Amino acid sequence: MSVPDTPYVRWLKDWHQTWSHLFLLHRHDSPEAAARQGRRLLWRHGAKTLLYTVLMRPKKVRGNWAKASAAWAFLRGRPSH
Repeated sequence: MSVPDTPYVRWLKDWHQTWSHLFLLHRHDSPEAAARQGRRLLWRHGAKTLLYTVLMRPKKVRGNWAKASAAWAFLRGRPSH
């Protein structure tokens, strides 16, 4: 059974993909590399979230907010949902 691609489901997919990427980097490369990448993603997608908010592009806001949120959660040591 497939799940419809709603904005919430898309947000969850983006969030989990980003968090999982950082988790695997932490596990298979190094905690420092994962932290560096997490900070990079947080700044990049946080800035894009603000830009797309000003430009009124809700789909872009959602995707970038999900990625920034996942990076922030990872950097704070929060587990995946």
